Formats: sequence, structure tokens, C-alpha cells
Amino acid sequence: MDYLALRDELLAGHPDTGAYNADSQLAADQLNTVNRTLARDIMSASEIFEAITVADWDARTDIQKEKIKLVLGLGDQINVAAGTKARLMLQNALTGATDSIANLSALASPAVSRAQELGFGVVTRFEVETARTQ
Repeated sequence: MDYLALRDELLAGHPDTGAYNADSQLAADQLNTVNRTLARDIMSASEIFEAITVADWDARTDIQKEKIKLVLGLGDQINVAAGTKARLMLQNALTGATDSIANLSALASPAVSRAQELGFGVVTRFEVETARTQ
């Protein structure tokens, strides 16, 4: 645990909910509450593949399937950030595939806690107490 970084976060306050509670357990709970959205720019081919439903795949044209295969062939570090060719090709190939698009959107913007967003994992009362003494 990076106690100095945790201390700085505790002093700054949560970006959405404001100041952290003076009670260490309640402050840890605030850090661990899932109330943030993480933007993921990189996904693996297997994540993308699993997000595409069988029904949506079956409804694709041969050209659309080839576009999807091309993107999946990029490997396990596919850049799907806004405006990238991979993202645009997937959007084009999955036009009208509402279930698959919803699945991919959920993967691209998962709900996380502030602690996860900062790379702390789950924060305990003890860690909050230790950080506050730094």
C-alpha cells in the first residue's frame, strides 16, 4: 500500500462525494464503495469475442464478420479507445447488434470504487489509520 498516496487522497477528498469521514472504517467504506466509472482503452481479443452474442454474430454479413475477425486478430492488447480504427471497425461491423454493443460498452466502462480507480484494491480501516499518521 502506498500510504502517502492514500494520505493525499484522504486529504483531498473523494471527487464525487467530498471529504472522507473522520472515522477510519467509514472512510475505508467510502473508498471501497463502487461509485466511479473507469474508462478502459485496451481490451483483449477474448474479452471482445465473449461480448459478442451468438445471435448477433449469426446476424452479421460476411464482410462484417471479416472486420470483426480482423480486429480480434490484433491480439490481447487491442486499443479500443475512442476514435481508433479498431473501435470504428467494431462499431461498423456490429451495427444493430444491440446486445453485443451493450456488452462491449459495459466492458469499456466498468463500475469501480475510488480505491480501485487509484490502484489500491480494497482499503481497510487499518490502512486508513496508517495513512492518516504519515
